[in-house]
Amino acid sequence: MQRANAELAIAYDTTLEGWSRALDLRDQDTEGHTQRVADLTVRLARRLGMSNDQLIHIRRGALLHDIGKMEFRITFC
Repeated sequence: MQRANAELAIAYDTTLEGWSRALDLRDQDTEGHTQRVADLTVRLARRLGMSNDQLIHIRRGALLHDIGKMEFRITFC
């Protein structure tokens, strides 16, 4: 069960990183912005004394902070 949970967490984080990269590809003027925001947010949270478990969620949230800029298109045949 622990192994399955660890694999699921890795898959989730990999997906978030992929979305982050997709945002960078969409707007090359701000390339790396999402990663920089995530890194700075985690550094700040660490200085504020947040736990490692909290840092995981904070990083994930920071990676998603611009997700609204993604344009999702669903086409139906």
